Amino acid sequence: MMKIRYRIILAAITVGVFTLLSVFAPFYVDLQWFDEVGYTQVFLKRLFTGLGLGVVSGILFFVFVYLNLFITRRFAPHTWFVSEQPVLEQIRQFFRKAAGWVILGASLVIAIIAGLNAGGQYDTLLNFLNATPFGTKDAVFGIDIGFYVFKLPFYEFLFYWVAGLLVTTFLAVMVIYLFDGSVEIRPAGVRLLPHVKAHLSTLAALFLANMAFSYRLQMYDLLYSAKGVVSGAGYTDVHANLQVFWVLMAVAIISAVVVLFNIRSKGWVYPVTGVGMLMVTSLVAGSLYPAFVQNFRVKPNELKQETPYIKRSIKATQKAYGLDKVKRVKFDLDNKLTLDDINSSEATIENIRLWDWRPLLTTYRQIQEIRPYYVFNDVDIDRYVIDGKKRQILTSAREMDTDKLQEKARTWVNKHMVFTHGYGLTMNAVNEVSDEGLPEFLVKDLPPETDHKELKITQPRIYYGEVATETDYAIVNTENEEFDYPAEDKNITSHYKGKGGFNIGSALKKAALAYTYTDINIAISSAIQPDSRIMLHRNVLSRVKKIAPFITHDKDPYIVIDRGRLFWVIDGYTHTKNYPYSQAFNEDYNYIRNSVKTVVDAYNGKVDFYMADSKDPILKTFNKIYPNTFKPLAKMPKGLQEHLRYPEDMFSLQSEVYATYHMSNPQVFYNKEDKWDIPTEVYESKQQMVDPYYVILQLAQSKNDFQLIRPFTPIGKNNMISWMSINSEPDKYGQILLYQFSKKKLVYGPSQVEARIDQNPEISESFSLWSQQGSRVIRGNLLVIPVKNSLLFVEPIYLQSEQSQIPELKRVIAVFGSKVAMANTFDEALEAIFSGKVQTDEKLVDTTKKPKKETLADLVKKANSFYKKATAAQKEGDWSAYGQHIKELGSILEKLKK
Repeated sequence: MMKIRYRIILAAITVGVFTLLSVFAPFYVDLQWFDEVGYTQVFLKRLFTGLGLGVVSGILFFVFVYLNLFITRRFAPHTWFVSEQPVLEQIRQFFRKAAGWVILGASLVIAIIAGLNAGGQYDTLLNFLNATPFGTKDAVFGIDIGFYVFKLPFYEFLFYWVAGLLVTTFLAVMVIYLFDGSVEIRPAGVRLLPHVKAHLSTLAALFLANMAFSYRLQMYDLLYSAKGVVSGAGYTDVHANLQVFWVLMAVAIISAVVVLFNIRSKGWVYPVTGVGMLMVTSLVAGSLYPAFVQNFRVKPNELKQETPYIKRSIKATQKAYGLDKVKRVKFDLDNKLTLDDINSSEATIENIRLWDWRPLLTTYRQIQEIRPYYVFNDVDIDRYVIDGKKRQILTSAREMDTDKLQEKARTWVNKHMVFTHGYGLTMNAVNEVSDEGLPEFLVKDLPPETDHKELKITQPRIYYGEVATETDYAIVNTENEEFDYPAEDKNITSHYKGKGGFNIGSALKKAALAYTYTDINIAISSAIQPDSRIMLHRNVLSRVKKIAPFITHDKDPYIVIDRGRLFWVIDGYTHTKNYPYSQAFNEDYNYIRNSVKTVVDAYNGKVDFYMADSKDPILKTFNKIYPNTFKPLAKMPKGLQEHLRYPEDMFSLQSEVYATYHMSNPQVFYNKEDKWDIPTEVYESKQQMVDPYYVILQLAQSKNDFQLIRPFTPIGKNNMISWMSINSEPDKYGQILLYQFSKKKLVYGPSQVEARIDQNPEISESFSLWSQQGSRVIRGNLLVIPVKNSLLFVEPIYLQSEQSQIPELKRVIAVFGSKVAMANTFDEALEAIFSGKVQTDEKLVDTTKKPKKETLADLVKKANSFYKKATAAQKEGDWSAYGQHIKELGSILEKLKK
């Protein structure tokens, strides 16, 4: 017997230790990590707010539930109903002996569950306590928007919390009364002792009073109604539903009072009357009356009745999405562009993006990854001033993916101590193409090489990037040297000299990390030195999310060279779904701002949050909650400010909203007379919406400005009606211009231009011939480029052979007015159009040489050429070029076999 008892005690101690470890170890690791990144105050504030809210909630739940359950025992009857069911009677006998412990245990369990649920609402509480006015009042109640964004969610939480408390207590009390014999359940009905009825009636009355509070809150929720013509309270909501909620609130209070009369009365007349009053009122007033108003007062004259509410929705939606300050400009299209105009628009023409990021990413991976364990995650667009000129570029970081190491090399030491970082990046200009159809690199190879001082990288190591997972921690300053990059006959290695990570020299830290990451190697590895450091959360997106989960970050970080170092820039958004009268275009929000620019040092992992929109009330609230977390944008290094760009996802959303909400006239909006659409284009061989794209514009309103643009077409039509741009220059950031064409003149839209390209027999014949020769034809994005008072359309054409799998940019199609030309280069296409070689659509010509079938002699000559190039590259140690030429040689040899 004693042995069993000792085993039970030992088991209990073991469970207790593991429970403590499962809580303490992750907490201790998080505390060390937050101290490293410098945001301990954010971590602790959220932690202690959640704990405080959970504890207070749990205590209140416990006191209320226990007090009610105690009352059930305090007034337990000396005589009780005897159940005819033996099992129930046995339960009652047991309960009477252990009632005190049962009540205490039940109260504790309920309180713990309630505390855990409430503790997760710390953001709601913090926002409530630090609310910031928007400076705009709603049109129905005259209350500042900040009430709906910051305070109403907390009041709604309170309602559900109280409702949960009352329902839980009611059910618990019923169970206790059933167990102590105060309640008898028979086929004829339920019998209650008098004190039971009084107790339950009191709880029911409190629940009805809480329902009255709920009806008051539902009045405010009408401002998000989606039942009418537009989002927000419409005519029926204001003139019927609002009054109904006032009536329901009054009836709920009266019903609560009526139910209380049941305490001293016999029977169930009062409770049935009270609840019945509320149900009937809810049915008649809540459903029938609004339906009557909608069908007999609104529908017969809907436009007139809804006009004031349509105006409110248009105004609120434009403001909520940052579209209330769009400047409209007439674009007087004359199509009188000349070659001289082209030459004078050098900044725009030289920065037209011929390289699409999708085929370019494939090219990067084929010729610049160098080794299997290096990866390019994606390609980003940016601009740099190179040799005195603003150049639009495409770039991608060369990161380390240890999962791509050879299986035998995938050891714990290699994954976490040796192959710890990526190295450098690859960059090319958007418009430069080699004779082979490959990008002309501005930065390439290992170590990174460049001919431009602005692009020189002095610290190319990337410890923090897009590829790392949560288990890809790195331990640096160990006895192992870290791999940098491969050279001809050896590997170049290094030791970390930065400030990233935190020290793990102590046994406590090693044990906590080993337990948290379920990896005993951290605790027992002899390679770890007293000054060794561990880098956690190395994925930049998960890193910033762990620090500031209340900020939604863009899914596309981009890498920037500044002062020879590499930095990740990530756009951060603040948003809410509680902006009155604003149309929701996403389930999560109907208000959004690009309020934050986050910078992560790729070498040290340092994270800085900058206020891009210091006027945003949501960001102001966060700044109150977490002081010293957000820095003024002016404190961002100037070199990084020059690379800030307006996010594509944000502009995509805004343009889609504006396609409908540019209509400010209620009648036009109601009839959707002037609704716009996003045009379509052919990408590869499929139809897709035209995505926003970056350009450098040289117009009257913008002098060499880096901007995002997107065209619009009328709904159901293919001609272009307008185009929108948003500025990314530091002094004009976020300025939106809408360029509108005359409705009297037809302006070809992207899909119409694509159709004209498809109808060109010369171009179509070339596409077919390439496909027959085993090449995949990839049609790139069709770009609409505003130049002077004209529009130039540009579409790159890539060919990808079955053998090499490297997309090559082989042709460029240019379209201007009624002229279409396809040439080997963009300059040649422009020359063909503006020199008069291309006349009209009836005489469209392909100015490129027609692809001809290669002879045996041609193939032998090419094979010999590629072999010589590969040999030369091998002698120079240019392994990237060597690999490329060998692949090309292999392609030719395959053709010779056939």
